[in-house]
Parts: sequence; structure tokens; C-alpha cells
Amino acid sequence: MKELKDVNRFLFILALRAKFRGLKPSISDYHKDLKGIFGYELCYSAVRKRLRKLEQLDILRSNLVKGFVRNDLVDSKGEIKLRRHTKVFQEDILPERLP
Repeated sequence: MKELKDVNRFLFILALRAKFRGLKPSISDYHKDLKGIFGYELCYSAVRKRLRKLEQLDILRSNLVKGFVRNDLVDSKGEIKLRRHTKVFQEDILPERLP
């Protein structure tokens, strides 16, 4: 049980770190940083569930950010045959309020 509390603390520290650096972290960023910085090796779904739990407790807040990416179809000569734009969604998870 103590380990879960540590994971929550580490996730909150990572959220503060991202906020002060002006980053917009996603779940995969938290997953990667838990292993790289703190040495915690959790599966992706466990990190996702812990972040959802912190969001339900109003500690973290998530925003769904929509963007567009050029996804043009190009032939072997480099000429654009079909212009396409793809919608991309990313969920940013940051602290709701600072303590």
C-alpha cells in the first residue's frame, strides 16, 4: 500500500515538473519518466489508472488537445498526389491546483 502512495507522489511531482517547464505531458510521458527518473517499472495501464484516480480526487486535470498533421500522399518523384490532414488528439495531464 505504501508503494501506491509513493507512485501517486511521484506522478504529482512529474506533473509539477512538466507544468514548471511548460510541457504538456501525456500518459506515455508519465510512464517513461517513472522508469527513467524514479526507477519505478509499472505497466502503462497501471499508470493510466493511477492518473485517473488522481484526476477523480481533483489533484490532476486533463485536457484533450486536438491538432492537425499533414499526411500527404507522395509518389516516388516527390510530387504530392493527394493532400491530407489528419486529426490528432493528445491528452495533457497537469496539476489542478498547486498546494
